[in-house]
Amino acid sequence: MRTMFILFTLVCVTFQLLANSSGTQEIKGRVVDKITGTPLEGVNISVSDTKIPIGTISDENGEFRLWDIPADMNLKFSLDGYKAVSLNPASGHISNDLPFVIELENKAETKKKLSVGNLLKSRKVDASLVVFSEE
Repeated sequence: MRTMFILFTLVCVTFQLLANSSGTQEIKGRVVDKITGTPLEGVNISVSDTKIPIGTISDENGEFRLWDIPADMNLKFSLDGYKAVSLNPASGHISNDLPFVIELENKAETKKKLSVGNLLKSRKVDASLVVFSEE
C-alpha cells in the first residue's frame, strides 16, 4: 500500500511539473545601437499582458535572459533616448534556441533653426541674456 502511495505521488508531481512547463520558453539575446552596433547597457526588457510584472535589464555587454516566458506575450525593449521596440516571440522573430539581436534606434531630434541673441543691446548689464527660440 505504501509503495502504491509513493508511486501515485511521484506520477502526480511529474504531471504537475510538465503542465507548468508547457507553453513557456527561455529568451536570451543582445540589445545594440542600430547605427553603431555598440551594446546598450540598462535596456528595460518587460513582458506585457501578465498579472505579475516580469522583466529584466541588459548587462554591460547588452545581453539579457528571461526564463519561463509565455509564448504568446509581447516583449518591450526601452531605454531613455531610444525608440521603444515591441516583439511577440510567437511571430517568428525570436528563436528559443538561438540568442537574437535587438537594434534600438536613437530618437535624437534635430531642430530646423536655432536663434541666439542678446536682448539688451543699448544698456550695460553685468550679465548678458541669451534667448533660445525656434523659428
